[in-house]
Formats: sequence, structure tokens, C-alpha cells
Amino acid sequence: MESSRSKQASAPWRPRKYVLVGMGVILSTSALVIITSIILQPANISFSATDFSFPATRNNSKVFAFKLTSHNPSHRARLVYRYISVSMQLQHNGNPSVRKTAVPAQVTSELQQERNSNKTMAVEVLLDDQFYGFYSSNASATIMLFAQARFKVGLACTRLYNIRVRCQRVDLLPVSKSNHPLGIIANCSDA
Repeated sequence: MESSRSKQASAPWRPRKYVLVGMGVILSTSALVIITSIILQPANISFSATDFSFPATRNNSKVFAFKLTSHNPSHRARLVYRYISVSMQLQHNGNPSVRKTAVPAQVTSELQQERNSNKTMAVEVLLDDQFYGFYSSNASATIMLFAQARFKVGLACTRLYNIRVRCQRVDLLPVSKSNHPLGIIANCSDA
């Protein structure tokens, strides 16, 4: 009896066994890929701009300041920004003969966001008086954001995502006449 059992244990595999093992490996790999992609699925990040103001400066330049808030609704993934670029388009009176001018802005905060949280970043746009004087009588601004970010779940990172948003137009006249930040909220959507 022992000799027949040892012969069965060392018998070569038949094609049917190879096919069954191969199907098992494919099925388990597919399940692992599906579960991983569900866990690492990026959340819908939303942005808004608030607290618009023109703080006083020492030289003859205007600084347009605002707060850019990012909301990460994901309960699993935190967000790691690799790059953020904010610019502002000025337009005078909706006049098509005046070209829109983009002005770069500086983000003065760290670039990480935890799970299910809001992250507020202070942003400043430097405008010289002559440039702003042209627009100041009836100017409006559109804020545009370009960011590159990764979602991180534990030690696993997703690929680098490009985020482009454009915020609602903001009328600068009430902002320039006020001494404190206005409570205007400009919600942003995909650009």
C-alpha cells in the first residue's frame, strides 16, 4: 500500500491540474487588483476661495490676498500635494477689447492634507499700482488653480493626479473699498 501512495504523490501533473492552478492564480490576482483599486480610488476634491482682501503694504504695490480651501472627503486617503500653482485672471468691465491678464500667486502653506478634512492655504497675488489702476474701476478676477497630488492610503501611493479648477468670478471693487476681508465665497469647479 505504501508503494502505491508514494507513486501517486510523485506522479506527474496532468494538464487539468495546471489549468486549475492557473485559473486559481488569475482569480486571486484579479481579486487583489480590484480590491486595491477600490481602496486607492481618489476622492472628489473640492476647492473654494474666501476672505478676499487688499492688505496694506510698505511699498507702492497692491497685494490681493485670499484663502484657498481644499476639502478632502475621503475617509481612507490623505492627500500629498507635489505642486500647486494659483493664478488670477483680471478682466475690466467684461470688455472684450481688454485682454485677460494672468498674474501668478504664491501659496504660503504646507502641502499635505489629512483624511476627511479641510485645508486652508493663504494665497497672495502681487499687483503693482499702475497695473491694478487700469483694472480697479470695475475689475473682476477669476482664480485658477493647477495642482499635482497623490493620494496616500497607509504606505501605498496612487499615481500623480493633475487637478485643474477655476473659481467663480469675484468683483474686486467691494473688496478694494473694504478694510477687512469680505465673506464672499467663490466655489471652484473643474476647468
